[in-house]
Parts: sequence; C-alpha cells; structure tokens
Amino acid sequence: KDQGEDALIQAVRQFYAVQDIEPEVSVANGLIEIRLDADHMDEREFERGVELCQQGRYDEGKEIFEKLAKSNPTNSEVHRILGQIASEQGEQEVAIDHLIDALRWDPKNTHALTMMGNIQARHRRDVDTAMKYYEASLEVDPKNLYAANNIAAQFLDLGKWDMAETWFDK
Repeated sequence: KDQGEDALIQAVRQFYAVQDIEPEVSVANGLIEIRLDADHMDEREFERGVELCQQGRYDEGKEIFEKLAKSNPTNSEVHRILGQIASEQGEQEVAIDHLIDALRWDPKNTHALTMMGNIQARHRRDVDTAMKYYEASLEVDPKNLYAANNIAAQFLDLGKWDMAETWFDK
C-alpha cells in the first residue's frame, strides 16, 4: 500500500461514515470494498429512539422503532417498545397488538409480559388475565420486582390486604 491508497481509503471512510460509525474499507485488484456494520447502526438508532421516548417525544421515537421493526421484524424488544409508545399515546388495542408481536418472538420478554398485564388490569379491567401475565413474567424472572409489585397492587385494589402485603414484602 502506498500513501495515495491510504489517503483514498481514509477519504472513502469519511465519505461513507454514518454518524460516528466508520465503515471498513479495503482495496483489492483495483476495487474498493466498503463494509458498514448495520447491526451497530441499528443499536445506535435503538438508543436514539429510547432517548426520544424518555424525553416524551413519542412520535419521533415511534418513527425510529417502526423502521427498526421493518428491518428487524423478529426483534421482540422493538415490538415491546412500540407497544409502550402506543400505550403512552392512549392506543391500548394497538399496544396489545405490538406486545403480541413482542411475545411471539420472545415469549420470555418480561417487560412485554408485565406491560400486557398492566393493560389488562388498567384498561380492560380484567384482573384475572392481568395476573396470568404477571405470573408468567415471574416464572421467567422470579426477582421481577415490577411484576410482583403489580400483583400486590391488584390485591390492594381488590381489598385483599393480607395478599397485597405478602406480595409487597416479596
């Protein structure tokens, strides 16, 4: 490799860089090969989407996660976050559809299980179904404090103080 080739490789890297992710560039037999780590780009987009949602900018976050769902349709967590966005925006049936997708790709996604329980309890007033989701979440992760707390809250709402106390203690 000579200095001209090094300069060309550096220029190509800079030209094809996305945000601060530079591609791998090589020259062989007069051809330039460029490889960009798409998975890393998706991770960055995922993080950006989460950050937007944390700022309450759900429409912008939703746009990012919809694109991620198209490029990674089997990513359970992407569907779970779309469900959370829909729920935050008051679209509970849409949220349920997204959570079903999340659970289709990962039936052990504790966040999706717990969130499905929350929607069943709060918006559908179906405590029995909510409890099944919370219990499924606890089967996957017995230390899931959110699911245990939500079970306690359901018992509290039902006036079953002893059961609520037992679950709050857990």
